[in-house]
Amino acid sequence: MTTSSIEHLPTARYRASHGGRAAVAVLDATLAELEDRGYAAASLRTIAARADVPLETVFAKWRSKQHLVQDAIQQLACRLPTPETGDLRSDLLQVTEALGELLTFPGAADVLRCLLAPAGSDGVSAGSTRIGLLAEPRAVIRRIVERGQRRQQCPTRLHPGLVADAIVGGLLYRVLISGDALTRRTTAGLVDLLLTDDT
Repeated sequence: MTTSSIEHLPTARYRASHGGRAAVAVLDATLAELEDRGYAAASLRTIAARADVPLETVFAKWRSKQHLVQDAIQQLACRLPTPETGDLRSDLLQVTEALGELLTFPGAADVLRCLLAPAGSDGVSAGSTRIGLLAEPRAVIRRIVERGQRRQQCPTRLHPGLVADAIVGGLLYRVLISGDALTRRTTAGLVDLLLTDDT
C-alpha cells in the first residue's frame, strides 16, 4: 500500500501547539528520511542535516530517534481522513485503507514494537501507543459507525468501539505479528467481514 491517502506534512495543529518553524522542518525531514532510508538507517544527525537545523535543536525537543519518529508518525495519524460518502461501507473502507498506509509507513511498525514492549523502550511508556497512533484512528472509525447508525445503515446493536477495535487490531496483527501483506483486498475483506449480516 502507498501513503497517498495521508498528507505527509505536519499539521498546523503541531505548529500551533509546539511552535517554531524548526520543529516543523525537523518533522518534515524525519518523514522524508524514513521514506528514503528507513528507520534503522535514519539518525538524528542526518535528520538535522536534512532539516538544515543544528543537531542541538533536535536534541532540545526529542531525546532519542524513537521519540522523534513517534512524534512524526503521530502527525500523520492526526491527518487520518474522516470520509463522508453517504455510504457506511465506503467510509469504513477509505479510513481502513488510510490506517493501513499509516501503519506500513517506514518506521511506524518499529516505533509500535518498542512501545508495546513490556517496559517500553528509551523510557517511553507502552501507554503512549494510545496517543495519536491508535487513539485518533479509533475515534475516526467510531464516528463513522455512529453516523452510519444514525442513517440506519447498520443496527444500533453494532458497537462502534468494537468495530474500531477489530479494524485497528486486525491491521496491527498483520503488520506486527503475522507479517502478511496488507493490501486493499485485505482491508476490504476486513470491512466486509465486520459488516456481513449486519447492514
